[in-house]
Amino acid sequence: MKHKTILKIVVDIGMTVMLLFLMAYELIGEAAHEWLGIGMFVLFIIHHILNRKVDAS
Repeated sequence: MKHKTILKIVVDIGMTVMLLFLMAYELIGEAAHEWLGIGMFVLFIIHHILNRKVDAS
């Protein structure tokens, strides 16, 4: 597999795991929830950069 494909998979798995932890707010606490939210936002931006399609027309 190409390096970019592996990176896309890692980012997607990271986003999935973070989402599960973010939904467990009462178990992880407010501070961890906020930090995970920031991490999720960063992964969201990376995800969109890796999956953008440049239109040639």
